[in-house]
Amino acid sequence: MAVGSLGALSLGLQPVLLGGLFTEGRATFDEIAILATLEMLAIGLGSAMLNLIGGPGSMRLKASVLLVLTAAAHTATAFAPSPCGSS
Repeated sequence: MAVGSLGALSLGLQPVLLGGLFTEGRATFDEIAILATLEMLAIGLGSAMLNLIGGPGSMRLKASVLLVLTAAAHTATAFAPSPCGSS
């Protein structure tokens, strides 16, 4: 439930971040729609995967690993030529 709640919090930042991509001309409206959909799917998949990993034991370790993976993915998107991978 904690991961799902944190995922829902990121949806609050989504309009700001995706709006910034649109304003800078790094993404078209269609690409932003795809990104928003993929982000919501990723939140759902992440919550389901954490449920499969196991119960509440060592939550700090699990959360730390997932946060590092998320930070790496966000860093990669900052340097991507286009949000959807095409130039």
